[in-house]
Amino acid sequence: MILYSAIGRGGKIIAESGDAQFKNVILVLLERIKQDERKSYVHEGHSFNYVCTGGYIYICVTPKDYPTRISFAFLQVIEDSFQPSVSGSEFSSTLSREMTKYSNKSEVDRLARVQKQVDEVKEVMMENIDKVLKRGERLEDVMAQTDAMRLQSDTFKKNATKLKTTMWWKNVKLMIAIVVVILFIIFAIIWGVCGLTFSKCRSDSGPPPPTFGPSPTGSPI
Repeated sequence: MILYSAIGRGGKIIAESGDAQFKNVILVLLERIKQDERKSYVHEGHSFNYVCTGGYIYICVTPKDYPTRISFAFLQVIEDSFQPSVSGSEFSSTLSREMTKYSNKSEVDRLARVQKQVDEVKEVMMENIDKVLKRGERLEDVMAQTDAMRLQSDTFKKNATKLKTTMWWKNVKLMIAIVVVILFIIFAIIWGVCGLTFSKCRSDSGPPPPTFGPSPTGSPI
């Protein structure tokens, strides 16, 4: 069962629940615990388990034979539940409730079974990895193959983009060539009809002006 639990910060206890006889030992520990630390100590037949993260220390005291994994599962629940905005006295009730839950033998047995199932899954995963290794396929080779496929994909995309640009320029050049040929044909037809100087298409003099002089018979017109 969990005999005592507390949350500390700056060498002080801000929330606690359980047997107060452990408080003095906890205060000594709070002065020695380092940031981002996770450990267990045994003292006079009791196990002192703690997790320090984010400037807060989550700690619990159990009998020496209490499962250590269950102790840290309890501390994880406390860490996830704790809100700095909640006062210590208010959160002490949460500590008390979770202590009761994790001190229940049936609940502890259930958590132990869950942990065992997790361990079995890990063993299966390791077994699957071992099977891959036994087939002669190293994980490094699998990763190398994956990197090679990704590199080939990138190269294909670059080549496709380059080919697309090349084809676009070919189409532009073809259109320009067609326009030039059409213009050349038009000018060739004009030159053939009018000559190189367009003299055949121009008139040098207009029609003769009308004559109002006397007619050959001597009578006016």
